[in-house]
Amino acid sequence: MKKRIIALVLLLAFLAFGALAVYFVFFRYDRPEKDLKLALDGMMTRNGEVAGRYMDYASFDRLGGEGTIRDSLMRDFSYEVTSVDSTDKTHATATIAVSNRDIETLYGNFVVDAYQFVISEAYRNEAERLSDDDLRRTIDEMLMEDLADKEVHLRPREIQVEMTRADKTWFIDFDQADFDAIYGGYLTAHENAKTLLGDMSGQALVNVENAYASNIDDADHVLRNAVHFIVDDLWNGVLCNIVSCINAGTDRQGNDYDLDKGLRQLDAMMTEKVTYDVYINNLSEIEYGAVKTGWKNLSDTLGKLVNEIKAAKPEPVDYDYLPDTSKFEAAMDQFVGLIYQTGSESEAETQQETE
Repeated sequence: MKKRIIALVLLLAFLAFGALAVYFVFFRYDRPEKDLKLALDGMMTRNGEVAGRYMDYASFDRLGGEGTIRDSLMRDFSYEVTSVDSTDKTHATATIAVSNRDIETLYGNFVVDAYQFVISEAYRNEAERLSDDDLRRTIDEMLMEDLADKEVHLRPREIQVEMTRADKTWFIDFDQADFDAIYGGYLTAHENAKTLLGDMSGQALVNVENAYASNIDDADHVLRNAVHFIVDDLWNGVLCNIVSCINAGTDRQGNDYDLDKGLRQLDAMMTEKVTYDVYINNLSEIEYGAVKTGWKNLSDTLGKLVNEIKAAKPEPVDYDYLPDTSKFEAAMDQFVGLIYQTGSESEAETQQETE
């Protein structure tokens, strides 16, 4: 009897040892999901020592900027590994649902503010302008304040990554597009900002000043350009197509239309509009008071319309949402009337002086 009990105990011990060995051989080291989560947790907490064992953490860290900017980017990051498919013992493909603040939108709004600040500097006396270092420092502070304080909606994305096993460790091959999704679109927004803002040097101010030098004394010319920009470029060229796509799935002429691309074009147009904002706001109140009021009304209604469209996140043929453009169209018509009325009065005055 005792021998049977001893034999049974030895058998159970052997089975337990075997199960443990199987776990370590086939699960402990061959589970790519475990190493993937360690990498993602390390990214989330900025623990490069841990994450660096499973991925190129140096590139991820470098692309995220420095100091407060870098740390703010991961403040609201979360993830869920939705699937891991192993093709063999050394290769796997993982699908990850990632979510972060919509940094691309936040950064885009910052760019508008920064661009307006840069242009305003161009209008200051040379002796009063900020130095290159102070200009860069001010812009960085504006961005850090926005990242630290402003609440924006979350931006969910899905990414797929390839994984390779070597020396009992799974290495995750994140590319820049993956990092961009994890950072909430920061990398895309940063590239767009570089195109517009350059390196924030004093030369940027000189370029802006030179661009306006030929028109600074010809307000009627600039205001007519503003009309063409609003009516032809922004309204007919972008907004009408967006509204048509939301309503019918095509642009206003019935052609296929990429709504996401249109919304990105709308962001670019709103950034370009800042140049007119600064110019018109600096016009004489006595001569152009009505025009400035008309532009402010136009800008306010346009801003509300654009923010409403972006917040709705519309789809082509969206039965749940159709933007109301009537207030914007009324403000646009009023501004157009003011500009051509102002231009006609200026031409009449010129003719009277000549006579």
